[in-house]
Amino acid sequence: MDDMNCSKVEYYRFQMQMFSVMAQVLVLPEYRYCAYMWCWIFLAALVASAIVANEEDWALDAKNEFFVRLVLLSLVQMVASRKKCTMEEQTRSLFLTNLKNREVSMSMFRILEFMVPDFVILPMLQHAQNPSVPLSFHCDSASVLFIAFDDFEEVVQRKTPPELLQFLNKYYNLFDFYCAAYGVTKIETVAEEYVCAVGVRPKASDCFEDVLTQLIKVAAEIRCLQVRDRVVFKMGLHTGPVVAGVMGTKLPRFRLFGDTVNTAARMMQKSLPGEVQMGESTRKQLPDWVQVRFRGDIEMKGKGLMAAYLLDGIGNTRLQAVEMLATGTGRERLKTPKALYSALVAGKQATEGPGCGGPGAPSAFNDVIGQIYETKPRRRTCRQALHFFGPGWRSFPEDLEGEFQQWYQHAVFAGNFSAPRLQRQAGFLLLLTLAEAAYMLFMSSDFQTANEFLGGVEELWLYFTLRFSAITVCLLMSCVCPRWIYNPRKPHVVKKSAKVGTNCLHLIFVCLVMLSYMLLPSYLGEPSGFTVILLALGHMPNTAQNGYPSEGIAFLGYSLIFVVKAFMGEMSLRDQFKARKAINTTKVHIEGILESMMPHLVVYELQRLPPDAPAPSHHYFRATVVQSDLVGFTRMASLLPPEEVVKAVSEIFSIFDKLAENHGVYKVETVGDAYIAGQAEPPLTSENDPPSVIRFGLGMVHAASDWSETHGQPIKVRVGVHTGECIGGIVGIDKQRYHLFGQLMHQLELLESTAPECFVQISQSCKQASEALADFHFVERPEPYLVTSKGEVHQYPEVGGRTFLVSAQTGTRIESAHSLRI
Repeated sequence: MDDMNCSKVEYYRFQMQMFSVMAQVLVLPEYRYCAYMWCWIFLAALVASAIVANEEDWALDAKNEFFVRLVLLSLVQMVASRKKCTMEEQTRSLFLTNLKNREVSMSMFRILEFMVPDFVILPMLQHAQNPSVPLSFHCDSASVLFIAFDDFEEVVQRKTPPELLQFLNKYYNLFDFYCAAYGVTKIETVAEEYVCAVGVRPKASDCFEDVLTQLIKVAAEIRCLQVRDRVVFKMGLHTGPVVAGVMGTKLPRFRLFGDTVNTAARMMQKSLPGEVQMGESTRKQLPDWVQVRFRGDIEMKGKGLMAAYLLDGIGNTRLQAVEMLATGTGRERLKTPKALYSALVAGKQATEGPGCGGPGAPSAFNDVIGQIYETKPRRRTCRQALHFFGPGWRSFPEDLEGEFQQWYQHAVFAGNFSAPRLQRQAGFLLLLTLAEAAYMLFMSSDFQTANEFLGGVEELWLYFTLRFSAITVCLLMSCVCPRWIYNPRKPHVVKKSAKVGTNCLHLIFVCLVMLSYMLLPSYLGEPSGFTVILLALGHMPNTAQNGYPSEGIAFLGYSLIFVVKAFMGEMSLRDQFKARKAINTTKVHIEGILESMMPHLVVYELQRLPPDAPAPSHHYFRATVVQSDLVGFTRMASLLPPEEVVKAVSEIFSIFDKLAENHGVYKVETVGDAYIAGQAEPPLTSENDPPSVIRFGLGMVHAASDWSETHGQPIKVRVGVHTGECIGGIVGIDKQRYHLFGQLMHQLELLESTAPECFVQISQSCKQASEALADFHFVERPEPYLVTSKGEVHQYPEVGGRTFLVSAQTGTRIESAHSLRI
């Protein structure tokens, strides 16, 4: 009895040794420390074999015992090391994925800085989860400054395209620098007009008089610039409430809407050359040291008579922008066209290549990126009752659960039951069976004769039957499971029947292996130490004589280790999936921006530019450009909340975007409620088909009418189309985009402003370019002159001759707004 108890105690000690080796999966902080476990294994086997060896033949027994313990503990060590290595690989993979996520976030932040003001980026991303609700806010008091070159048409006529772009860039770059130096927000550049503003930052705590002062200083800097360079600008300034918002999702732009913006534009148009003109509302907000003089009551388009004031001076206030420019201070805040393209390419590469461990994005930006994929409250259902205990289920977005399960089944489940893996498992089980049989026959038995040995082999018939049955099932799985799992029609989807069949076969395999241990012959007495190797396959260990406390403790310990490992493994997989999902989403955004920010051929040309090269410019001889304007927008903007105004414009422009894509028309710009697009020779567009542009204009008329009928808003559209010469190029160093310049654009604006509501008005040159290529019905305008909606009169020579209203002939298909909603 004492010998038996000693044997049990020793067996318990040996189980604890193996458990201590396996526990390194959770105990050791890093995989590299697993190497030190080999010293522990050697010492444990040596000391234990010396203690338990039989005194009668101590040397031989100690040697045999040492060899057996060393082999068994080494096998457990290899299994534990592999498990630890897998866990650390998952941890490192998660770290690299998160690092890449931060890098991609930073690249996205830098790209967005080129497109919208920095204070809009974080709110814009916070609204990314619900793009149907545009980002907009109301500014009670904002000041808008319009700056335009005086007599710009003459400049266009006497300069070549490269010279014109160099001329514009010279001054727009200076304007960008002045705005950056004084903290003024640049809004946009439209041809020869430059727009900036103050008071448009949401929840700004600065005194409005102080920020208006900064805008006055920018205007004063530009006045001084006129004296130095002998160039003349017209400037208009107005103060009042505005609606600000981000328009577009694929290529976002920060825009201002409202009567204040329109009035500032009128102030600029009616200003004297070289002067800064403002209204009464702005004058009241000025500090005492700003000097103005009353010009008189000026007739403004659509406004009637308005009191106008001209900026006289700013006293002894020192202008610092010129000094900063001379010393180079602040230039790091400016951006170049080459830098924009480099930022886009860097962002795209960051989503594809390994993380470089560069500086991360601002913490607030990373927090917002995380909020995009933060957990949504899960519905309280019986089916989801166990999510409380799931590995990372509560912190995992519910809308990604289905996609994660699909990815897991395709990437992990299918890999676990791949043919090579199952064949290796069958080979390992075969070698394990032979090794265990040899151990049981030669080391754990007291056979003295050959007959006793053969009798022992016969008693193992059930063991061998179960093992070879398990091997057969494993090989069968290697043949059928991959075929079940792989669906040629849907390669990324695993059928439910395939999962059930595969798991059933795996359950049969596990049961066969477990029974092979539970039904060992009685002559073995003590359980086989090789049962621990079963852990390598993830099965439950058992023995022929169950019920000893040591076995229960070992079993619970092994089970706990593998349960915790499985828990941590799935948490890591879910975290990796979320991070990769964020990266892929950002990659889609970056690729969309890269494809739509400029014409494709212009992007390719930018890519090949040296770092300090001037921006490219192009002369188009046969460009057909369309401009539309929303009729009734000003009235709607005065009646609806800011969010509804921006939402309405976003919906209409989204329909126009889809129309432009369908007709192969390049979207040039949106200015307020105006939409400008067109075709020309390369590099603007690959095809130049004037009828396509006219059809696009007709489509906008129908789309706006359908939208108005659906939403109950009195919104209509008028459209102008013109064909002729223009110049294209990139101007400025902030909020960069590809612009079209020239007399064509001014005539186009007149065509649009004098077009009747719900009609497309085209020029004589456009009619000549398209009448032989398409079946349109042209109606010449019978009026002796053209009149805008504000009552302004224009003669036909101002737009290149007589104009025509166009409609599609019967049978020509025009897309409806319903078929173009996105």
